[in-house]
Amino acid sequence: MTADVFESLAYLYDGTTEGLFSAIFATYANHQQPEELAPESSHRPRLGQTTLFIPTQEDHAFRVQKGLRRVAGWKAAQLILHGSLTDEPDSPTCIYRCVRLAMELDRHRPCSSCKRRNHCKGFQNKSERCPRIGQRLCRDSADPVIGRLHRLNRSVWNEREHVLQFARFEHLDSGLWFARINPKANVIPLAMNHFSARFNTQPFVLYDEVHQVAGVSNHGQWQLVNTSEWDQSTQSLGSLAPEEATMQQAWRAFYHAIGIESRYNPELRRHFMPMRFWRNLTEMKAPLPSTEPPLPSGADSDNPRLR
Repeated sequence: MTADVFESLAYLYDGTTEGLFSAIFATYANHQQPEELAPESSHRPRLGQTTLFIPTQEDHAFRVQKGLRRVAGWKAAQLILHGSLTDEPDSPTCIYRCVRLAMELDRHRPCSSCKRRNHCKGFQNKSERCPRIGQRLCRDSADPVIGRLHRLNRSVWNEREHVLQFARFEHLDSGLWFARINPKANVIPLAMNHFSARFNTQPFVLYDEVHQVAGVSNHGQWQLVNTSEWDQSTQSLGSLAPEEATMQQAWRAFYHAIGIESRYNPELRRHFMPMRFWRNLTEMKAPLPSTEPPLPSGADSDNPRLR
């Protein structure tokens, strides 16, 4: 059955990865090809555009991911999954087009012109995947859609590296370690394995205040928690441990001590340390108290020798 093309139709979802894949499943179930997929919270409908909200159904999202792995292989499926974690406004539509491209390539396999067809399981058994589909999704950066997918994937992994570098954990009196981050992509699922291996048996919480997602780990096992009221719930986690304030002050002293004033370059600093992370960095929260000796009583403060 030929799918009807709606030039001014947009599918909306709740902003989660499961919601995006549920919306992609609905495009096939409804035999429609929407022009745009977008989170409901950030979508601004254009003049004459029709919107349709798709509720999240985990079984539908799982079927889309399973179909991707069957058609394109695990590596290509992970590439699409990681690309969906970014906050770029065009990423949902790009992910949808990549999924549809993979399915169309599987439907119209170029087996007749393939030199490997005599040794390919996909040619002998149509239920097996064609290796060319996964190779195209992973390598064909010249294609506008696939090239955009690779750029999205690269930005997500760059944001993960920022989280690994700039996450600052605070030790609470309850024994819990807590850190806030504000990345441009939902990268907590990609960063939790790293922190779980480092903390090992120590319980910790890594909270993404932008996407309202928290990674909770205990004894090396972690899970994701979705919450929109984490600011209020953090009060019950406990206050700072007695030694935490001392350690934070020591870290600030070390940070300022290794700085070379004559080589200070603010533009380069903002390039390697984006300003959006500064509010959660221990070394940037408060200035160090002055370590200069007090002026003698009655001294003239305008005397340059006493400054």
